[in-house]
Amino acid sequence: MVFAYALILLFAGAGAPPRAAGAPDARLMFERALILEETQDRWEEAIDLYRRIVDESADGALAAQAQLRIGICYQSLGMAEARQAFRTVIERFPEHQRAVAEARSRLDQLEALIRAAEEARESATFRRIRIPLALRPGQGGFHFSPDGSRLAFAAGGDLWVMPARGEVESTTPGTHGDIRDLLSAPHDPRVESTSVPGTPERLTDGIGAYGPVSWSGDGEWIAFNAEREGQYGVYVIPSAGGTPQPVPIDRDPGPIRNGLRLSLSHGGDLLAYSTRVNRPGPLDYAVHLAAVAGGRATEIAGSWSVEPAFSPDGRRIAFMKGYPSGAWPKERSELWVWSPDESRMALEIEGPCWSPVWSPDAGRIALLCGAAPPSGPRTELWVAPADPDGRASPPARIDLPFVTEQFLAGWTPDGEIAVLNHKADHNAVYTVPASGGMATQVTPSGGVNHPRWTPDGNAIVLRWGRGAIAMVPRDGGRLSILPGLEEAGVVEATAGGGNEVSPDGRLIAFSGYGPERPIAVHIYTVPVEGGDPVRITFGPRTRQDRFPSWSPDGHRIAFLRTGPEGSEIWVVPAAGGAAERVTTSAHNVAYAGIRWSPDGRFIACFSGDGAVQIVPVDGGPARKIVEIEGRLRGHNELAWSPDGSRLVYADGGGIWVVPAEGGVPREIRTGVNARASNLDWSPDGETIVFQAASSPEPELWLAKDFPSPLGEP
Repeated sequence: MVFAYALILLFAGAGAPPRAAGAPDARLMFERALILEETQDRWEEAIDLYRRIVDESADGALAAQAQLRIGICYQSLGMAEARQAFRTVIERFPEHQRAVAEARSRLDQLEALIRAAEEARESATFRRIRIPLALRPGQGGFHFSPDGSRLAFAAGGDLWVMPARGEVESTTPGTHGDIRDLLSAPHDPRVESTSVPGTPERLTDGIGAYGPVSWSGDGEWIAFNAEREGQYGVYVIPSAGGTPQPVPIDRDPGPIRNGLRLSLSHGGDLLAYSTRVNRPGPLDYAVHLAAVAGGRATEIAGSWSVEPAFSPDGRRIAFMKGYPSGAWPKERSELWVWSPDESRMALEIEGPCWSPVWSPDAGRIALLCGAAPPSGPRTELWVAPADPDGRASPPARIDLPFVTEQFLAGWTPDGEIAVLNHKADHNAVYTVPASGGMATQVTPSGGVNHPRWTPDGNAIVLRWGRGAIAMVPRDGGRLSILPGLEEAGVVEATAGGGNEVSPDGRLIAFSGYGPERPIAVHIYTVPVEGGDPVRITFGPRTRQDRFPSWSPDGHRIAFLRTGPEGSEIWVVPAAGGAAERVTTSAHNVAYAGIRWSPDGRFIACFSGDGAVQIVPVDGGPARKIVEIEGRLRGHNELAWSPDGSRLVYADGGGIWVVPAEGGVPREIRTGVNARASNLDWSPDGETIVFQAASSPEPELWLAKDFPSPLGEP
């Protein structure tokens, strides 16, 4: 997949204007983001880099691809923001047809999936295992033991096993038990029951394990990937526990997740794996077979072959052949089966397929397939004969209730095919006492950002959905969308959308972009009751204006002007006019939230070296207040207490308060199992409003009662 997009970048770059002197290399940034996305599933970090490219790059084709990847990352996270990200590609980059075509295809399929969720097909039923662990999608790599009793997975740098069925009684549709909160989810009529697994047992200690993992056919051994101090390797360990043993192979998994798949033979003595090979021409992969104890590895398949999977008896190996191109991620796939005697193609597919797993009787192979272009990324579970004998035997196709780019987790002896899905459970706005306590959710879950109090403290203004501005009562209730923005073609930006209400309660300052091309991000104001937005900053197109904050007297608005040269704080009259710069490069202002102090003398911001600092409005050096612990991102925000004595800020997913003079920070407990980011302090000093998103939670959907592959296509 990385190779496919490298080709896109190569051709898109022909004739591109030269890069400005001193600007970061956007193409190298794109490649770095793609590696984070494709090989490590660090989608949120990739989104930050892609967003910088969209915001800063003068290369329209590259920016279009970066915006497309933002949508794909959100889609991988299971977040609703994917829809808006794809719409942005279509609306903002209409001249870049390749990116627009894929964005439109993906958007159409996402919309279709939403409709299909209400019209579930009866082609299969599912048993669901909900795994109550906060794991990033890059972690896990769940795999059933051959007898179906246990699950192996990687998390926190270690290998774990746990019973596939725990002691908690399963629930069925329409019933509620003691675990209804744990198991709550929108009802799908195809789901017959939901359960949770048993207690995990750790098999390693800090070895750097990460998914995917693989059981041997006899269930006695587990193979897994590991990384320590930048060194990659493959290990095997007895499934009952013991000392991990390194497998002495020379392997380069490359930049794609497909290259990480491993497979152990029935007795655990042979390892099949794919590795990147340096052949003349483009990036290539080959499948190799090696003895676990050591010895020379044998290449059994080349020409971009990946994802080997031993048959249960260890006599054959299934693998995928891909043909990289600009499609998602391959225009054509082939399922092959290798044995010591021969290698033959079992299935040719128009479109991308991946993750082959064998049935327990070795007669069939299941795999995941995305719909062929131009249909887009709908995910289907396919079941094909393992040995078609030249017959035209169409596979069974089972629509899944979700889109996934994860790997299959095995085929149990009970005839269930396990599909791994990660989904973001919740993204909402909450309020919590400033002293800490239990938070109250005040908005529906969805695309919410940048909550701000009105001056009377009775309502909260926020970014909603596709970039609209909405208002909700302080204790929750019906969202009201401000009229005027959509009619004017103005969309609120994120990060740094703002939504800060003027001290007199009449205007909302926000960062947004209008219908002009190319798109530029500026500061606008709009009446709190809605109406025509007024643009008040007119910076160069190479810079963007974000994070607006009102002065206490309401006469001026501070904002962050950011671009390839970095970020600086500027101030503009509230009615518009000439902007004046407050900071210089010496202040090292980070791309994150800023807020004007209640006494009008300072502006609080984050520094690029990871601290909360305050900057005098009239000039002078910055004063650091507190070091932050987490990674600084565009959605880190801060706010002053109404009396100016304290600052509250988001750091590492938590909310912290510190004296304005500096000191030891105190965490504000919320009781919410989610990462907080955007926030504000109420005018009466009693309440903090914040936005928080829960960590993606893995689920295994076990398909059963599906049709035979020899039936109708």
